[in-house]
Formats: sequence, structure tokens, C-alpha cells
Amino acid sequence: MRNFISLATVLVVFILCSCAGLLYDAKTGNIEGMEKSLEHGTAIETKNETGSTALIIAAYSRQDEAVEYLCKKGADVNAQNDNGVTALIHAAYYNIYDVAEILVKYGADKTIKDRYGNTALDYAKQNENTRMISLLENE
Repeated sequence: MRNFISLATVLVVFILCSCAGLLYDAKTGNIEGMEKSLEHGTAIETKNETGSTALIIAAYSRQDEAVEYLCKKGADVNAQNDNGVTALIHAAYYNIYDVAEILVKYGADKTIKDRYGNTALDYAKQNENTRMISLLENE
């Protein structure tokens, strides 16, 4: 019984570290680290304490290569955190055009609203970012 408890503890710690590793690697743009986490079974849709996925974290961290990698690996481009914010909404809010362009290329839904009722386009307009507005208005 004692060995079982030790093994269970090790497994829980490994799973928690793998999940945190994926999210940290998304934040820092560490593609190799993300690859290892995914190879070891970490779910690509793992969320942090605010409901943000690796893709959302990579987006607001301005990690365009990580965003591209996660999209290619099948991350849900329309995943929403606890506030209803998507990676595209973050990109528009923070004026991160390169990330927004990648997300749109992979089919991000431009009509999703956050809990405040705003879309990515609404934030682009608030920021008066004409380049972002153009990207989000085009079909």
C-alpha cells in the first residue's frame, strides 16, 4: 500500500508539472518544451487557474511562433478563458497583429464575445488600430 501511495504521488506531481510546463513554455515561446510536454501526454487544451489555454497564453505573450506551433498541433483557436476571452481577443486588445493574423489564418471566430460583450473587432476599434480592424473586417 505504501508503494502505491508513493507511485500515486509521483504521478500527480508529474502530471501537474507537465501541465504547468506546457503553459510556461507557451508563455516563453519554448517550442521544444511544448513538444516534450505534448509527447508526454499533456493535453493541448490544459488550462491555468483563470481558464487560459497554452494558445491564449502564447497569444497575449506575443509568442507568434508558439501560436503557430499550437495551431498546427490542433489547439482550439476559439477556446475561451473564464472571462470569455479568446486568443484573438487578446491579440486585438494588445495590438499584436502578427498573432491575430496567424489566428485568423487558422479559422479563429471573429464574432466571439467576451463576458463584457466585446469582440476582437470591438477592441481593435477602441485602440484605433486600422491594420487590425482591416484584418478583422475582411472575410
